[in-house]
Amino acid sequence: DEPQFLFSNGWKHSEWCKMDIMKAVGIEPGEETQVQASLLYFRVCEMSISLVSIWLSFCLAARFIDDSPSVEPNIPTFAAARHDQSILGTLAIKYNIPLHWYPVTTAMHLYRGNDNYPAIAEHHRRRNNEY
Repeated sequence: DEPQFLFSNGWKHSEWCKMDIMKAVGIEPGEETQVQASLLYFRVCEMSISLVSIWLSFCLAARFIDDSPSVEPNIPTFAAARHDQSILGTLAIKYNIPLHWYPVTTAMHLYRGNDNYPAIAEHHRRRNNEY
């Protein structure tokens, strides 16, 4: 029944999100995990359309989707910005959108919680010439 079905990759969100994004959206860094933006499900409804519109509006600000330094200091363990993925994750935190187990073969080690479904894809970083 969830209008958005989003997955977590298990990494800590605030380590992969510029503080400028978190401040602009209105959240503080916490222990939440990062949204995996390579697989997303949205039911077409007012709530999802609104979320994607807000996501787009933040993505239109170049400073949120590039590698420029954050004006606000990042947390000490900040690794790198993940651009539009960081924005979506920040919005998921703000709007309390639950994250689910990422159903890919490379995420079998991640905590599943109540999610009881099989892996449906193989997510990797190989290039065509590496098969």
